[in-house]
Amino acid sequence: MFKIIHAQFLAPAIKRFVLEAPRVARKQKPGQFVILRIYEEGEPIPVTIESSDPVKGTINIVVQSAGKTTHRLNMLEGGDSVLGLSDCGGAEGGGEPDDLDCGGAQQRVGDP
Repeated sequence: MFKIIHAQFLAPAIKRFVLEAPRVARKQKPGQFVILRIYEEGEPIPVTIESSDPVKGTINIVVQSAGKTTHRLNMLEGGDSVLGLSDCGGAEGGGEPDDLDCGGAQQRVGDP
């Protein structure tokens, strides 16, 4: 699980989340994204990493409510958790991915 440290609406239906994800925060590069799930059988949601803080071990993502799953995600608040970051990746057509262990699940990180 990845804890939501902070969540704040930037505009109606657009919310910024600060997630505790130390390994992703240390390894991510500009243009990369995470694929997360709200619950185990939930729909995977690809979300661009807005920024990261490797020292604090956090990443920032911004989510716009566009459907059922993103609406549910935007209902979460600080202190809640997402079940996991199932993948990390780069822009399509990027370089060779590197293995990254994001909290117990094997992850992939690709250069943008």
